[in-house]
Amino acid sequence: MSVAHVERMPDGGARFYLDSHNGRKLIREALPNGGLLHYEGARGCERLVRGEQPDGSVLHFEGARGAQRMVIAELPNGLVQYYQGAGGKERLVREILPNDAQLHYEGEGGAEQLTRLEQPDGSVLYYEGAMSAVVRAVLPSGLTQFYEGQSGKERLVRKKWEDGRLQFYEGERDAERLVRESRPDASELYYAGNADEERLVHKTLKDGSVLFYEGARGGERVVQGTQPNGSVTYIEGEKGSERVVRKTWSDGSVGYYEGLRGVERVTRKIFADGGVQHYQGERGAERVVREQWLDGTVLHFEGEGSAERAVRGEFPDGRVEYYEGESGKERKVRMAMADGRVLHYEGGSGAERITRAEQPNGDASVVGYYDGSKGAERLVRQHYADGCVLFYEGSAGAERAVLGKAAGGAVSHFVGEKGAERLVRHNYAEGGILFYEGARGKERVVRGVAPGGNGVTYFEGKKGAGRVVRQSGADGSVLYYEGKKGAERLVGAVARVGDEALHFEDGTGAERLGIAGYHEGEGEAERLTRKPSKAATTTALHLRGCAQRCRTPPLITY
Repeated sequence: MSVAHVERMPDGGARFYLDSHNGRKLIREALPNGGLLHYEGARGCERLVRGEQPDGSVLHFEGARGAQRMVIAELPNGLVQYYQGAGGKERLVREILPNDAQLHYEGEGGAEQLTRLEQPDGSVLYYEGAMSAVVRAVLPSGLTQFYEGQSGKERLVRKKWEDGRLQFYEGERDAERLVRESRPDASELYYAGNADEERLVHKTLKDGSVLFYEGARGGERVVQGTQPNGSVTYIEGEKGSERVVRKTWSDGSVGYYEGLRGVERVTRKIFADGGVQHYQGERGAERVVREQWLDGTVLHFEGEGSAERAVRGEFPDGRVEYYEGESGKERKVRMAMADGRVLHYEGGSGAERITRAEQPNGDASVVGYYDGSKGAERLVRQHYADGCVLFYEGSAGAERAVLGKAAGGAVSHFVGEKGAERLVRHNYAEGGILFYEGARGKERVVRGVAPGGNGVTYFEGKKGAGRVVRQSGADGSVLYYEGKKGAERLVGAVARVGDEALHFEDGTGAERLGIAGYHEGEGEAERLTRKPSKAATTTALHLRGCAQRCRTPPLITY
């Protein structure tokens, strides 16, 4: 296109026109400052479309003649600005920097405020306020950073990741330090230290647990953990190899652990009351093997994992109890006492009852047998090492001996309440019977019946000093004695044969027989003065035999 006409302006500028079918139209204008304006449109409707500044800036315009508005400004430094609004009221809405960064603005012309900066790497900064302070930055990775403070002094206060992770910062610009981090798993991490030296000090988990850390940044190691139930775990070791060494519970109990990280196993647990449990086994399969109580009681366990069952209990008073049955249902089957006694039990857990009691003592050993439910066991029988057996009657705690059987067949009978039983009769295996009178411990023999009822012996005197005073034969004869126990002497004898009375007299070991005056003389020098009847003679000879036998121990002794 060629210029048809140039109009020189008084200010030194010039206008350039082009002829058209309907007349001459303005196409370009040179300004005195060296600027150049370009126009488009028909004659009389020419409109400014571009302006070139002496500094190299280029302005682009839109709109009809008289209403043109600047829409783009290209600056020499490579900056491109975009405008909106009516002519004379254009407002800057966007700038493109030489590095392709874009700045976005809002507000009336002359009062535009920067609201957003888009970087070539995809990051976006958001601004607020009259001074256009940075309030948010969105990075290509999806990380969003939040800022507070006046323009030029903005400080980082928060970071947010796409997965929901949040970090919180405190401190002045360029010295912001991380103080807290929230993670998607609901855990919270807390930090201490200056910027770039922050170190993790504790961490809260979703369930309310808290982990505490020690060590410099990057080398923090867990040293303690607390749980919502009040338990506290103590940890030792360098980062990455921390291991549990102790744990306390809200009830005051303390557990001790051994083993490497991840395979720690509890080996001992001390309870608030002073009790101690000892464990064996790998992690997750620890089992109680022994439990000690403050009073000195020790329980021993067998079984795997949570199925441990008590098998033995040792008590301060010297008792040892033995148990059988599965975990939680153990029942006592035997108890050994410090004095040597052994008790045997039967019945389910919690209802064990004594059925047998043993008292080892060599030849004096005793075994007792019991009937009745737990707590109401009553002694019914006792067996002694020598073969003797005692039988009891009465309720628990009030059992009384009623009968005793010796190994040889002898039987003793007792009467009286518990603790006051007294011997009243003793039956010998061969048939003899002794009868007793007197309080417990002072029973004295008062009468003895010979086997088959062949004679009765009568005694007098205290226990242990009873002496024979009379013996009655089954045939009606009677022997009389005097003297201390073991030295009784025959002092007289009487037998009746019809109306005849036969007597022994002067029982001194040289007794002489007198039969109604039939004999005279001493001992072997007796002489017959009158022949007695046949029956009287037979009785006399029998009594003489009794007299000779009674010079030895009495007929029945005890």
